[in-house]
Amino acid sequence: MHSDTIIIGNDPRPPQAKLAFSAGLARSVKLASLETLLDSHLNSTKHFPTLLLRGKKLPVNREGVLRSLGELLVLRGELNLHSELLDSPEFCWTSPSMEQLFDRISRNLDVRPRIQIFNKKLDYANELAVVLREHLKENHSLKLEWIIIILIAIEVAFELVHWAERLGIGGVGEWVEKKEKEKLERMMMKSSSSSPSSSLSLSSSEKVEDKVENWKEENMIDDNTLTDKN
Repeated sequence: MHSDTIIIGNDPRPPQAKLAFSAGLARSVKLASLETLLDSHLNSTKHFPTLLLRGKKLPVNREGVLRSLGELLVLRGELNLHSELLDSPEFCWTSPSMEQLFDRISRNLDVRPRIQIFNKKLDYANELAVVLREHLKENHSLKLEWIIIILIAIEVAFELVHWAERLGIGGVGEWVEKKEKEKLERMMMKSSSSSPSSSLSLSSSEKVEDKVENWKEENMIDDNTLTDKN
């Protein structure tokens, strides 16, 4: 092999030489396909470190980060486990001359340095995906903590209102009673607008109640006194 030109001689025989050279070329092509997939992944995530540096919101969710981790694991498996990119073909064990040709074309195509660079890129991409996952996990936990704090604050506020109503502190009971009276008055006004006769009966009953209350005040009699006399 001279420069980028493959020359097939008689040692080894031409079919064996073709097999060795084709195996080396196929190895390089498969590595190139994995490199293309990894470069595409890195291009899609290259702006994430800048967003983290500026403290901006990441345009990705936890499902997207998990898919990214899965893609990186597939690429690492294709390189290191499920292919023969790291090992020599079986014919190299039986024919030293074919192994020599295979190693020569592999060196010419820089297969081993490319594999090392590929693994380093994989390490960086995996580290970035782990950082994104931890960041999103912390944000999710922070949201849950704030929700719990708000719910506890609401519950404490209701308990304070009920406690103040029972003790009559700060006019809370009067304010609640006033609101209830206003609600009843609105309901009475609605019912009176629908039936005039009911409004007359209500107004007459109110006059009777007013007279009773005035009589009690004039004679200084309360409800307990009336009950005792009876």
